Amino acid sequence: ESLLGLALKAAEAVSSEGHPRVAAVLLLLGKVYSRTGRVMFAEGLYRESIKLLRLDAARPQAVKAHPSLAAMLAWSYHQLMMALPNRGSDAAAWEKCAGGLWSLAPTTSHGRNIADVLGAPERLKGHGDAGSGAFVVLQLRRAFTPLKPT
Repeated sequence: ESLLGLALKAAEAVSSEGHPRVAAVLLLLGKVYSRTGRVMFAEGLYRESIKLLRLDAARPQAVKAHPSLAAMLAWSYHQLMMALPNRGSDAAAWEKCAGGLWSLAPTTSHGRNIADVLGAPERLKGHGDAGSGAFVVLQLRRAFTPLKPT
């Protein structure tokens, strides 16, 4: 968390206001907060990241970021909505958005389902698999998944 805080300060220092570079760090901070039970902070960070990337669940193809990063953000927000009461319709919209973006990033997905990589929809409630994981290269503003062992 402290290292991501430093990364956020650095990204803000070298970026113009509203730059997508900042959104990638906000996404990662949101993941930390959501996984440590600080869902209100996580939601705020995800919303700010969504705003910076101009991500719209109804029109995901218009996003101003690589589809891998946008898919990771949409899926993470979907998982958070699944953990909150009365947010089912929001969760469904973000799940659809994430799936569409994931399909546009074949070098990221390697043909795998998004939930297999980023975790089950109800993971924040303690249900389902955590996923194999992904990493974000901030300079490239892209998410990558490790290759599946053969």
